[in-house]
Amino acid sequence: MKRILIFSLAYHPLIGGAEIAVQEITNRILPSDIVFDLITLRFNQKHSQIEKVGNVTVHRIRWGNYFGKILFPILAAWYARALNRQKRFDGMWAMMTYMVLPVVLTRFFGVRLPYLITLQDGDSPRHVFGRLRILPFLPLIRYGFRHAAAVQCISTYLAGWAKRMGFPGTVAIVPNGATITRFASAVATKKVTKKAGATLLITVSRLVEKNGVDLVIHALPKLPETVQLLIVGGGPLEMKLKGMAAELGVSNRVEFVGEVTNTFLPPYLKAADIFVRPSRSEGMGIAFIEAFAAGLPVIAPAVGGIVDFLKHQETGLLCRAEDPDSIAEQVKLLMRDSTLRARIVANASKLAATQYDWNRIAVEMHEKAFAPLFAKKKPARPIRVLIATPLFPPDIGGPATYSKLLLDHLPTRGFSVTVVRFGAVRKLPKILRHLAYFFLLLIRGIHTDIVYAQDPVSVGLPALIASKALRKRFLLRTGGDYAWEQGVQRFGVTDSLDLFAQKKQEYGMFVGILKRVQYFTASRAERVVVPSRYLKTIVTAWGVPEKKIIPIYSVFEPPHLSGNRAVLRGILKFEGQLIISVGRLVPWKGFHALIKAMPLILRSYPKARLFIIGEGPQEKELLEVIAKHHLEGSVILSGGVLHEVLMRYLEAADIFVLNTRYEGFSHQLLEAMAVGVPVVTTRSGGNAELVAHEKEGLIVRPDDTVALTLAIERLLHDESLRERLIAGAREKSRQFGIEKMLDELVPIMNKEV
Repeated sequence: MKRILIFSLAYHPLIGGAEIAVQEITNRILPSDIVFDLITLRFNQKHSQIEKVGNVTVHRIRWGNYFGKILFPILAAWYARALNRQKRFDGMWAMMTYMVLPVVLTRFFGVRLPYLITLQDGDSPRHVFGRLRILPFLPLIRYGFRHAAAVQCISTYLAGWAKRMGFPGTVAIVPNGATITRFASAVATKKVTKKAGATLLITVSRLVEKNGVDLVIHALPKLPETVQLLIVGGGPLEMKLKGMAAELGVSNRVEFVGEVTNTFLPPYLKAADIFVRPSRSEGMGIAFIEAFAAGLPVIAPAVGGIVDFLKHQETGLLCRAEDPDSIAEQVKLLMRDSTLRARIVANASKLAATQYDWNRIAVEMHEKAFAPLFAKKKPARPIRVLIATPLFPPDIGGPATYSKLLLDHLPTRGFSVTVVRFGAVRKLPKILRHLAYFFLLLIRGIHTDIVYAQDPVSVGLPALIASKALRKRFLLRTGGDYAWEQGVQRFGVTDSLDLFAQKKQEYGMFVGILKRVQYFTASRAERVVVPSRYLKTIVTAWGVPEKKIIPIYSVFEPPHLSGNRAVLRGILKFEGQLIISVGRLVPWKGFHALIKAMPLILRSYPKARLFIIGEGPQEKELLEVIAKHHLEGSVILSGGVLHEVLMRYLEAADIFVLNTRYEGFSHQLLEAMAVGVPVVTTRSGGNAELVAHEKEGLIVRPDDTVALTLAIERLLHDESLRERLIAGAREKSRQFGIEKMLDELVPIMNKEV
């Protein structure tokens, strides 16, 4: 029998999501296997100081007030020290981020036990870690994560937190569960006033800012009078929300039920037709799973841990964040499409029953979270990866997006990641910058196992030499042909990439050197990763053995839609048709032709505007083209912007255009497809693997001004075509998830491929 000591700020009978999880999990573990003690605050003097609740002995410390919360880490740690002398625990368990503090202090008091951290936090990282009273203790919290035996999170979103806080191991992702049969078999309550023929929306949550109940109330005036709203839960915003309903004239359609314990919740869900919770932040949200189990279709934004279980039009409907209009659109869709509704309910109910039952969750917790506490040997040191990249956010470009994704997500597979960006030395003179970057890689690469370069020349060559000097493994990823790009940009090359790759003769001394350098780097890499099948043919043409080249599609994180489209357009002070194009300002991106199409577009749509987002050597030349065609007010070069700002531009846009003569694999195109902006692009390079004509977008010939004009005008005019292409593009974008990419990349890093 093993003993685990739990730290939790609150516990039975003060029950929230985290407390329910502890109770449900511990009740399903045999006392002959593990017994649990739990230290918490005594919020009410009527609560026993020590009592047995299921398989947990609860110890309540005095002062359950504001000062008690502040002093709890010290009081709990001192109490734990004394309790350990009596019971001799085998491990500790910190429930929620703040509970890392008493665990760390307990270690400082001499009780050096292995410990588990569980992340259940629903608030945003800024809210959790940005509070003034928490900031002084951040070093202690980081220490706690670095030395934890195990970390368990209820979503992949929270797993990213753990890695950013310094946990070096593999995060165990075990979600919260639900008592599925209790919700599935419940009978609708008669306490709810539901008019005949009405559609009843329900939201279940604490009435606090993060849960977005105000957004549901704002959506009601945009819906038929027959739509009612049931709000289950209490909190500090209750009076404000009631006033909001009155101000909007929907008080007669909104019913506030107040607090309902989880035991009595199922009948309320059964009485409703649609579950809506437009959270502003969400660790996971067990209320969504309970709605699944009760047979309700769910509407929510792609925020935090929600994306782990809610797939648009599969297990629910995604609405845009902070957007009552979008909520209303999704409600109307469910009201008119009974087939879609039935499919969503069936899929969601099955998912809840097979993946989120507490019995299954308890087994997973035992295997993935508790077992490491009792392991005799320390966990293996993670493989250390150094990523050498030419671009990194806030830079815009494929290497920037890809490197950031690896930094955030490779640690969830047991890797330790360091990024060395070329931008750190870019301001130095040309020869010196590459020399400085080489020495930077040497220093940072000493304590690494793999050097993973993101291009074959500017960072690839110094990274290769540094890896050989340090005797480290060297992997290369290339998203294009560096020699061709530089040749077009600087040395007068006019051939297409396909022709350039096939020709063996020199294009001048400098281009010839670049071709030899990229071959030299790629041929000496252990493996060469390319983001599309098209680029595999290009790298093969360099002379690199085909068996060494591994195509792994680039991916992106599903965008967290940031706001109401109308509001975003208001911020941009824009009323007409908004066309967006994104990329480095280089010749093959085709911005010349796109700008020249604008006078034709303006004849039919005089308020249309073209925003070109990006930086590059062609900026001055493009400004001259804009001036030549008198388009200063209609075409805007916005320069480089933060990724969050770029996503807002995309959300506000009517059309995204990528008029490129060459593209390895476009993250920007994929993001536009996921956001829901209809796209116009070319068949060049990897684009054809993303977009089929009239299925996910419209395809035109590169630099064909007339074809660009016709395609853009067609999308602006034909609403049904827009909707069809948006739906197809969103569906296609879901194939490019981060987990699939990691499943293919990790075996390469582990030398399994």
